Amino acid sequence: MKKVLLLIMMMTAIFANAQDYSKMSRYVRQLVIQSQEAEAEAQAKGVSPTLSAAQKELVTFVKAPEEAVSDYCIAHQRDIHIVKIPISMLASLSEDERVERIETSENNYHADLDSVASCINIRPLWEGSSPIPQAYDGSGTLVGVVDIGIDYSHPTFRSATDDHLRIVRAWDMLDFSDSQTYNDKAKFPLGKLFTNTDDIIAKGATTDSKTEWHGTHTTAIAAGSGYDTPYRGMAYNADIYSVGCIVGSNGSYLPENITTSKSSTVNTLAFQRIFEYADTIGKPCVINYSISGIQDMTDEDKLMNDYLSELTSKPGHIIVSSIGNNGKKHCYLPKTEDTDTVGGIVSTTEKLFITNISTKKTLTLRITNYTNSDNYGQTREFSLDFKPGNTKRTSRSGLKWNDMTKYSEIKILDSLSVYIYSGNDGFDSERVGYDIFLYPKNNSFSGKKFSVEVIGEDSEAEVFCQYGELISGTNYSPTLTGAQMAGNCGSPGALPSVIGVGYTSYWGQKGLRNALSSMGPTLHGFTKPDITAPGYRVAAAYNSVYRENKGGMSVVRESTYNDKKYGWIRADGTSMSTPAVAGIIALWLEAKPTLTQEEILDVFAHTSRHPVASMEYPNNEYGYGEIDAYKGLLYILGIDHIEGLQIEHLTEAVARPVSGGVTVTLNGNSTTALPCRIYDTAGRLVGQFTVTDGNAFYPLKSGVYAVQVGRLGSTLVRVE
Repeated sequence: MKKVLLLIMMMTAIFANAQDYSKMSRYVRQLVIQSQEAEAEAQAKGVSPTLSAAQKELVTFVKAPEEAVSDYCIAHQRDIHIVKIPISMLASLSEDERVERIETSENNYHADLDSVASCINIRPLWEGSSPIPQAYDGSGTLVGVVDIGIDYSHPTFRSATDDHLRIVRAWDMLDFSDSQTYNDKAKFPLGKLFTNTDDIIAKGATTDSKTEWHGTHTTAIAAGSGYDTPYRGMAYNADIYSVGCIVGSNGSYLPENITTSKSSTVNTLAFQRIFEYADTIGKPCVINYSISGIQDMTDEDKLMNDYLSELTSKPGHIIVSSIGNNGKKHCYLPKTEDTDTVGGIVSTTEKLFITNISTKKTLTLRITNYTNSDNYGQTREFSLDFKPGNTKRTSRSGLKWNDMTKYSEIKILDSLSVYIYSGNDGFDSERVGYDIFLYPKNNSFSGKKFSVEVIGEDSEAEVFCQYGELISGTNYSPTLTGAQMAGNCGSPGALPSVIGVGYTSYWGQKGLRNALSSMGPTLHGFTKPDITAPGYRVAAAYNSVYRENKGGMSVVRESTYNDKKYGWIRADGTSMSTPAVAGIIALWLEAKPTLTQEEILDVFAHTSRHPVASMEYPNNEYGYGEIDAYKGLLYILGIDHIEGLQIEHLTEAVARPVSGGVTVTLNGNSTTALPCRIYDTAGRLVGQFTVTDGNAFYPLKSGVYAVQVGRLGSTLVRVE
């Protein structure tokens, strides 16, 4: 009787409000239902819930007129708002006819690292194939970093000239040490913002630094000075805006009442706050985000992409994000009209498996049990028979349009639970998207073997999988074919509003894409990555708090600053290549502060190195290729066309700016005098001289110049 009463009370609570679930993204809907169930259960038991729905809050996107969300709005771009709202208010908000959409995705983001502990014998990235012209150090630019485990005290974040701290702002989303509270309109709704250098120094590191270190390394690659080591970052004199963000691994630091703010939306808010600060100080800005999560086929991240598009539409606003290290996973199954079926065996170590489908035709989803049990070879089929604009509410499978339909603990599939969400493809209204979630009993796929198959005669479709891969060509069934080692990149680097970065290796691979670097296409058919950069075995700064608490990776070098020891470690992955690209873009912004994302993609298209000459670019392995900082800078300055100027960077000689001119030094004992030519940025020849052993000096006025040394190459210098 008690169970019946509990069920009645739960259903009454859930349906008491006429909430419009069709306006809610999948995760928002899930939170509303869970919150209402918890309230009903507590009410039935006659107790107060541990945490009431009124206390729980969510940071989410809402598309609506401003007046509809004015009580909760934190920030907005046009009619898309970031709001901080109690979950108990979401149902009534969805009833407001002015509200078009409430959207956020669960924070499935993670830092992109691979085999860090085993990385040895590193050479610094700045010694790779794309060295940075010394005339550009990031001065006059702002590098934003949104990451975890950031050590503000590391000397690499000090100026190499006067030792001042270059971290000018530090927002630690996990710092609730003062028990501070924020109202619903707070610009910084989580944690604490530090604006004073003394306060940043006193804070020392992000709250999560005892268990996280990743952001110290990435920030150092983008903008570290290197201190007394050769491990200098790309834009080593840029100002830094540091945001200690929230990901799956550090969410436990959050107070219980704001646990549900662990969504991707709050990290988007960080991007906006960084750009706003850059605008107030009149500096161009590039943001590094070496973090990624799963993509969505339907509409979980459409508002986020639109929001980011608005943020990056302004010149000097650039976001660079890693696409992940899943390059060896078979996540893409293209189905042509000539192919009746595609499929494979599920391979995952996660607690769930996701299949995403985009199509214009009716399909059948078949799941087969190949586990060694009484149900071996038994199947369950689901009809995916909706077309764009269809208003029909159910299919032959009972699937509901624009809603999550649950098929719970199917016995012939060893109690596998299947959830299917159907809706419009998030970026193509003419296609239908399906997000299909497989949950095994006891939350483990261990010891179980299932196949996923998509069937449809004369039907074209694209099939993807996440949180694992589909293995084709096994002995289980001849129809299980089609899985390709592709389609495995993460979001937001997979979105068109963000520059997505993969990584190359120079350790035995001669600048080729590392096999772990993720590849497109994206779930919505975009080519990703946009660019690659060296990211294998990169040496950079190590979080001292993490080192003291955990020990961790092998330190390859140690520095002493203010009587404290600081380490340097080697790591690899798209986490390392992404800040390299961000730092190089900072140098380009120093040369031309008005660069837009479109212009940077144009630079990539015209100047990137093509690691595989036989491939067409852009492609889903390299994007436009591997970034070339020097050629890109020449292209941006418009001097790549100068007759007689080699655009290969100068490596066998050094040209240094000095007071009132430039000196050129040969690396080696050349007995032959080499002719040197100097051009201004308009392409005019402004000087000629020769150099042998020793230094040769040539007087110049203040400005930027290209120096060509014989046939050894050229470099850019800035004379003050």
